[in-house]
Amino acid sequence: MMNKLDDLLFIIGLFLTLIGAVVFGTFLFGPDDVVQTIHVNRLGGSMLLLVGLSMVALSFWNDRKKS
Repeated sequence: MMNKLDDLLFIIGLFLTLIGAVVFGTFLFGPDDVVQTIHVNRLGGSMLLLVGLSMVALSFWNDRKKS
Protein backbone atom coordinates (compact mmCIF):
# COMPACT_ATOMS: atom_id res chain seq x y z
CA MET A 1 0.00 0.00 0.00
CA MET A 2 2.93 2.35 0.54
CA ASN A 3 3.74 2.32 -3.17
CA LYS A 4 0.19 3.61 -3.88
CA LEU A 5 0.80 6.91 -2.06
CA ASP A 6 1.99 8.55 -5.28
CA ASP A 7 -1.26 7.61 -7.07
CA LEU A 8 -3.70 10.53 -7.02
CA LEU A 9 -6.72 8.28 -7.56
CA PHE A 10 -5.82 6.30 -4.44
CA ILE A 11 -5.23 9.41 -2.32
CA ILE A 12 -8.52 11.05 -3.29
CA GLY A 13 -10.40 7.77 -2.84
CA LEU A 14 -8.89 7.26 0.60
CA PHE A 15 -9.80 10.81 1.60
CA LEU A 16 -13.41 10.40 0.42
CA THR A 17 -13.67 7.05 2.20
CA LEU A 18 -12.51 8.55 5.49
CA ILE A 19 -14.88 11.52 5.21
CA GLY A 20 -17.74 9.21 4.25
CA ALA A 21 -17.00 6.97 7.23
CA VAL A 22 -17.15 9.95 9.59
CA VAL A 23 -20.42 11.21 8.10
CA PHE A 24 -21.98 7.74 8.09
CA GLY A 25 -20.73 7.23 11.65
CA THR A 26 -22.68 10.29 12.76
CA PHE A 27 -25.76 8.62 11.29
CA LEU A 28 -25.09 5.43 13.23
CA PHE A 29 -23.99 6.89 16.56
CA GLY A 30 -25.50 10.38 16.51
CA PRO A 31 -28.65 11.62 18.19
CA ASP A 32 -31.94 10.66 16.60
CA ASP A 33 -34.05 13.71 17.40
CA VAL A 34 -33.45 15.54 14.11
CA VAL A 35 -34.87 13.34 11.37
CA GLN A 36 -33.68 15.37 8.36
CA THR A 37 -30.05 15.35 9.50
CA ILE A 38 -30.15 11.58 9.93
CA HIS A 39 -31.34 11.03 6.34
CA VAL A 40 -28.77 13.46 4.95
CA ASN A 41 -25.97 11.80 6.91
CA ARG A 42 -27.08 8.35 5.82
CA LEU A 43 -27.36 9.26 2.14
CA GLY A 44 -24.29 11.51 2.01
CA GLY A 45 -22.10 9.17 4.01
CA SER A 46 -23.05 6.11 2.00
CA MET A 47 -22.45 7.93 -1.31
CA LEU A 48 -19.04 9.19 -0.17
CA LEU A 49 -18.12 5.69 1.01
CA LEU A 50 -19.25 4.18 -2.29
CA VAL A 51 -17.33 6.66 -4.42
CA GLY A 52 -14.23 6.52 -2.21
CA LEU A 53 -14.08 2.75 -2.06
CA SER A 54 -14.63 2.45 -5.80
CA MET A 55 -11.78 4.91 -6.45
CA VAL A 56 -9.46 2.95 -4.16
CA ALA A 57 -10.46 -0.31 -5.85
CA LEU A 58 -9.97 1.25 -9.28
CA SER A 59 -6.49 2.41 -8.32
CA PHE A 60 -5.55 -1.18 -7.46
CA TRP A 61 -7.34 -2.66 -10.47
CA ASN A 62 -6.02 -0.17 -13.01
CA ASP A 63 -2.35 -1.12 -13.18
CA ARG A 64 -0.67 1.64 -15.16
CA LYS A 65 2.96 1.39 -16.13
CA LYS A 66 5.10 4.32 -15.06
CA SER A 67 7.81 5.54 -17.39
